Amino acid sequence: MNGAHQYKRRTYDEARELAMSAVRDRIRDHLPSSVIDEMRGVAIQGGGSVGAGWDEFIGASPDRRMHYEFDLYEPAPEHPYIKRYFLRALVSRDRAIDTVWIMWQPPLPHFEPLPPQPERHIPEGYVRLH
Repeated sequence: MNGAHQYKRRTYDEARELAMSAVRDRIRDHLPSSVIDEMRGVAIQGGGSVGAGWDEFIGASPDRRMHYEFDLYEPAPEHPYIKRYFLRALVSRDRAIDTVWIMWQPPLPHFEPLPPQPERHIPEGYVRLH
């Protein structure tokens, strides 16, 4: 060891690398080549807070303070802004736990509709751009 202190919890970047490494190792066993090719063209990676649906998948409710979730999804132009998930991965922040749980092509969870936005008054001389 080089003498540098190492925290017990993974950083976001370390957890993301662990998740993406697991995805690369397992993807061909879980997704057809056509989906992988499509994913390469449209997928966006997101991540951060743990979303819904993990309780049923791993058999327990993950502690949201001790896990990160990473997603590869196809974006949509309107709310909920996700057309479909290619995968969702869950990683523990605890360095002693190297398990990565992956849901392959999971269904979209229920998203509440956005509340209606009030019409905004445009001052004289300004133009609405949309």
